[in-house]
Amino acid sequence: MLYALRHGTTQKNNPDNERVRGWGHDPLDEDGVAQAKAAVQHLRPLNIAVIFSSDLPRAEQTGEIIADELGVSNYPIEELRTWNVGEFQGKLWKHVEDKMAHYQENPYHAVPRGESYHSFYKRFHDTFQELRKLKQNVLLILHGREVWALPSVLTNGQKGIPYHGPPNPGDIMAISDNGNMRYVYRSDYGAQAS
Repeated sequence: MLYALRHGTTQKNNPDNERVRGWGHDPLDEDGVAQAKAAVQHLRPLNIAVIFSSDLPRAEQTGEIIADELGVSNYPIEELRTWNVGEFQGKLWKHVEDKMAHYQENPYHAVPRGESYHSFYKRFHDTFQELRKLKQNVLLILHGREVWALPSVLTNGQKGIPYHGPPNPGDIMAISDNGNMRYVYRSDYGAQAS
């Protein structure tokens, strides 16, 4: 069984002043560390055998916190990085949301100093399909873009991909063999952001 957890928050996740993170090397903030620690109690009964995370600090740090608590290994891999949004990285989300949507809707056009959405999607799709073949309970520490892309990846493109929204940082989803997803745990991030 595969499980997905969206990494904990960084200072750039602040809902009042949210900034695009992309391939930025942002560490978890205090809340992000607490979210990773809170997730452990919900992951413990799932008998996670191994964790794979993005190699970006916020995901790798989330994976390491959880791995240490569960007594398993975390393998940070570049293939699980989020979309390289180039020149949009670090900008206020509300100022670039429409521009980023344009590149997602035109997936073969690369973001200046970044990559095309298609390149990101294909990289994530191919890596996810390989990790699905593992015959053990696997936890993936993912970025928002990947979590939002999962329904499309699971249905070979039949479901659309939102630009923003839940699952929130710290949320855990179970991914069944038939491609359905369900929440195992919802963090309190959504309540904090309201």
